[in-house]
Amino acid sequence: MTRSDKRRNLIKGMVYGRLYGAGVAKQALTAGVLESQMKSVSDAFDKRYPGMIKFQRDIENLGARRERDEGQGYIYTWTGRKIPCDEGRVYTLINYLIQGGAAEIFKSNLIKLDQADLTEYLIVPVHDEIVLQAPRDEAEEVKKVVQECMTTTEGWDVPLTAGIDGPLENWGQKY
Repeated sequence: MTRSDKRRNLIKGMVYGRLYGAGVAKQALTAGVLESQMKSVSDAFDKRYPGMIKFQRDIENLGARRERDEGQGYIYTWTGRKIPCDEGRVYTLINYLIQGGAAEIFKSNLIKLDQADLTEYLIVPVHDEIVLQAPRDEAEEVKKVVQECMTTTEGWDVPLTAGIDGPLENWGQKY
């Protein structure tokens, strides 16, 4: 699905909205569609991926139990980092787990990039992307190494792959 594909905003609005604890009405508003359309998409998603609902409920129930029993709702990321939530907001733990875990993986991969001696080419990490500047005659080899460093396979049934654009004349050329 390309960035200009209208379905992308619809699905993105539904999935991200859910992860942030938004209901169907808010998801529809964010995606710029009618609530009835978003409800249809949400219902179809739930039917196709029933594990998502179970995952969300399990995380929320765990957070609620910890809040009740220990006075604080929290979740542990896959690396063992404890992330608390505000009182009464255990629904945020799903987002914290996913975003926090993704940030840890990204940072771990940046360490692999450093170990591959590519730090000198790193201009800036931006959210879930990195910008590098390498000599043009080294670009293809650098791309290959970056791809290896930024792809995660250990501990996952499905590899977390990284895409690469370039070489580009400037960063803005991508957008």
